[in-house]
Amino acid sequence: MILYEDEYSLTFLNKLKKLKKKNKKRFSLLFKKIDTILQNPLHFPMLHHNMSEFRHAHFDKSFIIIYKINKNSKKIKFEDFGHHDEFFKK
Repeated sequence: MILYEDEYSLTFLNKLKKLKKKNKKRFSLLFKKIDTILQNPLHFPMLHHNMSEFRHAHFDKSFIIIYKINKNSKKIKFEDFGHHDEFFKK
């Protein structure tokens, strides 16, 4: 049972198009994780500092999805995804 609707940023959609052509397996894993997030979005950890309104979830070992929950409208906006190192640089 999915309680939330999904929305996608333009960045997310553009990356999604490229991923579908380049890596169908990762594309499939991404959508499995999206389904999991839609069912229980609060399960995954929040980001810190200036991105504290966002949460993130890992998929395919080293990749993450960044999303934001709008509790008032029951929507989850998927903002971005990519390799872990792209978002968490040391």
